[in-house]
Parts: sequence; C-alpha cells; structure tokens
Amino acid sequence: MDPADREYFHLFFSVARWRGEPFIAEPDKCSELCWVQASALPPDLVDYVGDALAAITREEPLALRGW
Repeated sequence: MDPADREYFHLFFSVARWRGEPFIAEPDKCSELCWVQASALPPDLVDYVGDALAAITREEPLALRGW
C-alpha cells in the first residue's frame, strides 16, 4: 500500500469532567501539550484540529472535512 493512499478518521469529544494530568503518550508525533484559549490557537496547530475545535466552539454535533 502506498502511504499516500491512507485515509484517517478522527474523532473529537467534549468532556464535562476530567481527572488526572494530560500527557503526551506519543512524543515522536507531538511537539508540545499546552492549554490555550480557543481564540489564540498556536500557529503550528494541525489544520484539521483547528477545524474541529472551531466546530466544537460553534456547538456543531458533526463536522465533515474533505468528504
């Protein structure tokens, strides 16, 4: 299989409660983990993550990108 032919399905969830400390479980795939305001996302944020966060902010129950 050609790596360019791979498709990915990303799911994002909102949670009402959280316990524990978030951590980077795959450090070879992530440069940092930080809390930011939705209005001030980092410039190097992956584009589909920014799209998902914007949809969550608009309270959209489903957002499709590239379908």
